[in-house]
Formats: sequence, C-alpha cells, structure tokens
Amino acid sequence: MVRFLYNLVLALLAPVAVPYWLLRSRAKGHDWKTAREALGWIQPSQHKAQRAPIWFHAVSVGEVQSAVPLLRALRRRLPHAPIWCSTGTATGSDLARQKLEGLAEGVFRAPIDLPWCVSAVLRRLGPRLLVVAETEIWPNWFFEARRFGVPAMIVNGRISDRSAPGYRNGRLLFGPALRTLDSILTQSDGDRKRFLAAGANESTTVQGGNLKYDLTFEVDGGEPIAVAIKSFLDRCRPGFVFVAGSTREGEERLLLPAVRSLCQIRADLLTVVAPRHPHRFDEAAQVLRGSGLPVLRRSEIREDSPADLPAILVLDSLGELAALYSRADLVFVGGSLNGWGGHNVLEPVAFGKPVVVGPHMQNFRRIAADLLAARGLVQVSSAEELPGTLAALMGSPELRESVGRQGQEASLACRGASERAAAEAAMLYRRALPSSPPRWLPAVLLGAPSAAWGLVAWGRRWKHSVGLLPSRELGSAVISIGNLTTGGTGKTPAVAWLVERLHERGLSATVLTRGYGRSDRRLRAFQAGDAPDPAAVGDEPAMLAARFARTAPGACFVVGTDRYAAGRLGERRGGPDFFVLDDGF
Repeated sequence: MVRFLYNLVLALLAPVAVPYWLLRSRAKGHDWKTAREALGWIQPSQHKAQRAPIWFHAVSVGEVQSAVPLLRALRRRLPHAPIWCSTGTATGSDLARQKLEGLAEGVFRAPIDLPWCVSAVLRRLGPRLLVVAETEIWPNWFFEARRFGVPAMIVNGRISDRSAPGYRNGRLLFGPALRTLDSILTQSDGDRKRFLAAGANESTTVQGGNLKYDLTFEVDGGEPIAVAIKSFLDRCRPGFVFVAGSTREGEERLLLPAVRSLCQIRADLLTVVAPRHPHRFDEAAQVLRGSGLPVLRRSEIREDSPADLPAILVLDSLGELAALYSRADLVFVGGSLNGWGGHNVLEPVAFGKPVVVGPHMQNFRRIAADLLAARGLVQVSSAEELPGTLAALMGSPELRESVGRQGQEASLACRGASERAAAEAAMLYRRALPSSPPRWLPAVLLGAPSAAWGLVAWGRRWKHSVGLLPSRELGSAVISIGNLTTGGTGKTPAVAWLVERLHERGLSATVLTRGYGRSDRRLRAFQAGDAPDPAAVGDEPAMLAARFARTAPGACFVVGTDRYAAGRLGERRGGPDFFVLDDGF
C-alpha cells in the first residue's frame, strides 16, 4: 500500500515535476541525451546483448573515486561479467568515463525513481546484479530489481547526521524498499544502526568497512601533474605549498586570515584553493582576491603568467587536486568549517601529508575518529583557531612529518572493504535468477483474468481445507516436478535426474505422467527397458523408459490424466518408495 501511494504521488506530480527537472538538469550541465537516459532510454549499445552485466551506481565524484578498488576486485572475481556504471551528476559522469576506463563497459545517467523509467533500464540492460554505493536509497530501484529477479546490494553504505532523521521518520516507505535488498554493507557500526532504524533487515545489514581506505593514489607513476601546472611551479619555485581542497560555501572567506598569517611567516608560500564544485569557481576567485595577494586561476595559466610569491592559485579544474596534494607541505580539507560535514581526507593522508580539518566532520565521522586516535589528523574547534594551528605546523617540520606518517599508517591498517564487498557481490551474482516480467500493458490487460484465476484457485484450496472437496493420499511419498510455465523449461530432464539419483541410493520410483500428445486415453503402465509405442504413451515417457534401462532399471511408469488413479495402479503393480509427478502443477 505504501509503495502504491508513493507511486501515485509521483505519477500525479510527474506532469509538473518532470519538465522542472529537465530544466534544472540543463542548468546543472546535463544535456538532452542524458535526460533521455534518466527517463529509461539508454543507448542500444547498452542493451542486454552483452550477457548478464553488473549495474553499478555511483551518484557523483566521491562515490566514483571510491568505486575504483571495488570494481577492480569485481573484475578479478568475475572477469567475464560486463560492468555498466550509472551516475547522477554531470561531474560524476565525466569523472567516471575517465577513472573507470578499462573497468566499466560504459557510463549512463541513472534513471529517475519512476517505476516505468527503472523497468525500462532493467529491460534494456538486463543486469544480473545491482550494486548501489553509499546512500542512494531509491525505493522503485529496489522494488523493480526484486520484480525482475535481480539481486541488489548497497556497498559503502552510510547515512549522515543530517539525513538520519528523515530516513527514520520515513521508514514506512524506506523500510520495505531496504528489506528487498539482499545485502547492505555499511561503513561503520553507527551507519549500520541508522540503516536498521530506517527499516533494513538486521540479518542482511552488516558493517563492511569503508571503500575509501582501499584507494591508491598515484601521481608520478600514474596520472602525471598537468604540464601547465608543472611549468607554473617550476617558474615560481615555492618554498612551501599549502593546499586547501574541497572548499565549500563561505570557507574561502574563513581561510583568508590563515592565508595572510602564513604569508607573514613564509614569503615563498604558494596557496592552492580547490573549490568542491565548478559552479563556485568564480565566487571563490572573487573572495580570494580580497586577500590583497596575487590570485591566478588554473584556467588562466599561460607561459607568461606572473609567478611572484606569495600568491594564491585557484584550481578551477577537475581531476587535478590529487597531483597538487602530492606536492603539498600542508593540507586543509574543506566542508569542515561551515557545518557541511567534511570531505574525504584519505587522499592527502595516503600521500603522507599532514592534514587539518575543521570541527564539522560528521559525514566522515569514522574516518576522522580513526585518524585522530592515531594522531594522524589535526582538528581545530573553530575557524578562529585555524591560523594558529596552521602556523604551528608550518614552523615544525618534525610535527608535520609525524602527523603525515601516522595518518598514512592508520589508513593502511583499515583496508580490505573492497575485497569483502566484491566477495559478497560475486556470491549474489552467481546465484541470481533474473526474469523478465510482463510489460505494463499486458500486465493491465491480464490483471483481471489473473485475479479471477487466483480467486478460483483460492476457492479450490479452501474447499479442500474444510472438507468440501476430498483429499486423497497414496501409500508412498509424492514428489511433484513442475512450474507455472508451459513447455521447454526442463521439467522432464529434472524428473530423469531425480529418478536416477534415487536409484543410486537404492530407492525405487514410479513416474506418473499425462503423456502429452498420445492418441490412447487409457491408463498405461510399463517399466524401464520396455519399448512402448510413443503414440500410445507419449514421446517423453517412451524416451525416459529407454534411458532408464541403463541408468535406473526397475523404474516404472504409469500414464494417465487422472494422477490418483495412475498412482493406485502403480501401487497395485508393487508400491514404490516414491511417486514422481512429471509436470505435476
């Protein structure tokens, strides 16, 4: 009922919400092609012609970066399984195409949480497993995956302080969605408790560790520093490099006193400020120009650009922050001064750099706590404390070396989440049994007949339960082989396999079958090794009789439309240990 109401509200809002969403998407850098993908029309090259792929979802830049070690581990365990990655932001999509080259077959925009959009992607992609990173809890994704028989899991799961009350209060909706998941691997025990509070199953929700610890950052041996930046560094020759990475709204202004303080200590200082999002590049540059120091933007670097120090470089580009972290003497990671909740500090920590953060690290609480306990991270209690702390670190090479080394060692000790997640994903992938449910039009047209059939079946069961219809038993146990699909699904081969396994254990079996296609309507009984006329008993019983002459001699057959009468005839010919019904449903 909750799912029905949720989708009803979405359907009612769609005529207004979808056009607004399209305009907003354009404003955020998406093009019309990705809008089509979000509505379910992914490219034909992403069709399920590539057999049984994995659908991996990473919403934006941070999730894409942390996904790399997991996807590498998945490639090792499932080398023949194609991986398709969906993202939710334009920057995340660009980074995914760059970082996941050779790991993923391609990248597409994630579908919006409308059931027909999600089902369209599932039909076109034909995945065997859905893996979602961190906090992307979209109810229809999980409901539709279950409907298609696709196992789904969350890896690196986390729920922030800000989001936790909403998920807890909305557990009537989120609980049923989370309970469809086959596995939820959380970053920490605190995150596990928040997923449980949102309605997740306790048996499928476990602490799996943080994927970000498994990231390896290579610059000189991997992605080299950009030629323009290297040339600029060679010309200005800074004696000390301070990098403020992933700064958020208002933090550049809060950093200005600290930058001025550091410039008074070292006249050869280069400060690099990297705003978290591209839409803030202009704003950050304008604020920093108020410092009175020369400000140069990365996009404006030329061979004749001024290289006087002290100066500020605004990194208005993507994918180059790691290279500058590797050249830094001291690092500040943003999002931690303005209450946002912090950003990932493990990248500079992996390079052995001393890292300073503000008081607000709730989005990375476990990582911050681990590093603080190891004295591998420095945290200030306010923006006013930042200038003095940075100045103290600048003045003590020994302290910087100690903080950087201890942070690096602590992060190395926490690795392993990627292999655990990959092992769980590989297990779910191998046991998956995807299906293709009917499309909405056949489902609507067949809904009433299906309901009528179900009502009749329920009535028949009820009559049996109260004695209005008799229930009759045979003297031996009955094993019924069948399903609700007609023809070609392997029922008769399953009967053959079962009878042969029973024979190996010294147990006798009589096969009861209708004998489809036969011309004679009478009950017919015969044994393995006989040569009955296929026209009289049906071609499948005749085939099994010939096969069992070698593999299960002594097996008997009774052919007839009345299974009880056939069973009684089998008992009169010598009661078996088991009756096996071929297509008994």
